[in-house]
Amino acid sequence: MLLISNVISAQLKDVTFDYQYDIRVEVKDQKDTELSFLLDKNEKFTGVNMNQAGMDVIVLFDTESKSSYSLMSFNGNKVAVETQMKPQKFLNNAEDFSDAKITDLPDKKIAGFNGKGIKIKTTTKTYKVYYTSDADYHYYDVFKMNATETLYSKIQEKLKIPNESIMLESTTIDNASNEVESKMTCTAFNKINRTVKGSEYKIQSALIQN
Repeated sequence: MLLISNVISAQLKDVTFDYQYDIRVEVKDQKDTELSFLLDKNEKFTGVNMNQAGMDVIVLFDTESKSSYSLMSFNGNKVAVETQMKPQKFLNNAEDFSDAKITDLPDKKIAGFNGKGIKIKTTTKTYKVYYTSDADYHYYDVFKMNATETLYSKIQEKLKIPNESIMLESTTIDNASNEVESKMTCTAFNKINRTVKGSEYKIQSALIQN
């Protein structure tokens, strides 16, 4: 359950983003999702453009305070709902990569980049990952506030993917059924100069309760 408290005295800063990373997320039995990550080269903030209940929302993730701020406008009022969450480190112990089999995949063009492909197969899952070092950003920074951080850190360590690269495509396949469980594809990665006026929003705190 989500509880929203009164406005608090904290103040958001204006944040200038340097890159936009557009992805399409496909999950089995769910509607495809289009997301735009806004990336700060100083790595203090990550933003996500999304649509919630027909409303365009920008979510700012503060990597230092581990807080997220959902920036919304209601009848001319600008509100930033603050949420402090501890990302779940799922698959921390469940997925075993110790005996995983690794093979190279043929290169392919994704979002205008030449993607290098690697496949890692465990006893239960197969992961196909394409990445490029031609973009001026780090591979895993977009997952700092995401519950998938542990999984992708394990994959990066096992596959020895360079830090100075971005993921272009990631596919998870269930070995038993040979069906694709999820797929994330980069549709564009561009340099930008976009400032989100966080200072214009009044912060409200949100508490996550079970």
